Amino acid sequence: MYKTVTLVGLGSVLALTACGIPDGGDSDVVAVQSKVTGCVPGASQISIFQGSVVGLGECRTLNPGFYPTGTTFGLPNDSIQSVSVGQSARAVLFRDDHYFGPRTILTMNTGGLVPNTSSIRVERNSDNCQSSTYAPGTGAVAIYDFPNYDGTAYDPNTGRGDCTVVHNDDVCIWVPSGAGRFANPDQCFGLRNDLISSAKIGPNTTGIFHRDANFTGIVQVLHTSQPDFGTLSIGDNTVSSIEVTSP
Repeated sequence: MYKTVTLVGLGSVLALTACGIPDGGDSDVVAVQSKVTGCVPGASQISIFQGSVVGLGECRTLNPGFYPTGTTFGLPNDSIQSVSVGQSARAVLFRDDHYFGPRTILTMNTGGLVPNTSSIRVERNSDNCQSSTYAPGTGAVAIYDFPNYDGTAYDPNTGRGDCTVVHNDDVCIWVPSGAGRFANPDQCFGLRNDLISSAKIGPNTTGIFHRDANFTGIVQVLHTSQPDFGTLSIGDNTVSSIEVTSP
């Protein structure tokens, strides 16, 4: 079963169901766990701090997922100065909203950051799709906004050359539609809309790509990796929602 918990933000209180997290006791958390100090991330989480030293200042602990604006990660915009990273997680910080501008990837606890973060991705540390040798495992699909799986040439001026990985057992924390179902890019798979140009498909895995949000519009089903969506019926730079299945 899943439980509903209270999410305390800056000057507001919101009830949110901890989708995808079993009801296992007090250790369960939701997308954003609010504390004044003392945030400690679990293995798959990160904690963000306003202090320049990890562990100091107002903080939030974030579950795996995508946080397109400061209002979604619970601290004021341009205020994060340190990050604690769980042992199986990584943090991808962007200067601007919606995963745009200069990007910083953190795989370990880091302090002394310039306080300019406006959007965040919390990913599995193993999902290093920026590496040209990255190969997704069973149940995983890596999506790229350049053809030929190019995630190595990120351009902060255009926000292009980026990639993320979605899994058949992931649940979108903002638009929960079931495991492996990602209803929109901004909140559910961490890229801007209509930018996917290629995808690596893991073994025994199917990626179902929809032209429109909420699993509507033209559909493209892929059982193997595709280096150029421009050759497909769905077309290049059109995908707005994704499903991932695996036996």
